[in-house]
Amino acid sequence: MGGPVVLVAVVIAVLAGCAGMAPTGPPAETVVPITGFDVVKGKWAGIVARSPASRREDLIELTVDGDGAYRFTSARTIGVLQGRGQLTLRDGALASASEQGSATYRLVDRGGKHVLKVEAVDRDGLRYSAELTR
Repeated sequence: MGGPVVLVAVVIAVLAGCAGMAPTGPPAETVVPITGFDVVKGKWAGIVARSPASRREDLIELTVDGDGAYRFTSARTIGVLQGRGQLTLRDGALASASEQGSATYRLVDRGGKHVLKVEAVDRDGLRYSAELTR
């Protein structure tokens, strides 16, 4: 009879040990509504990913002013791409549009750190995404 009792005790001990373990993986994200341009004002930077995937990684720097004006510079393997425009507030996020394409910007809190997530589509239908940090 000692076998089943020992087995139950081991299972309980293992489950109790697992309950105290820290979760693995990336920190949870919480959406932070963008209620004004001051929330995202400043310089942001990160790597741009393209869909369909590309082998090159492009670094992008985005500067947002308090009035919603923005400037970006992308250091690409084929040269530097620069642009500017005006952001608009839409449903707790930001949006921009030009002849070259459109983008949506969402702010998330990831473990106490703000990340600006950008999803863009160019005029040829290529999709881009980036996670920018200050």
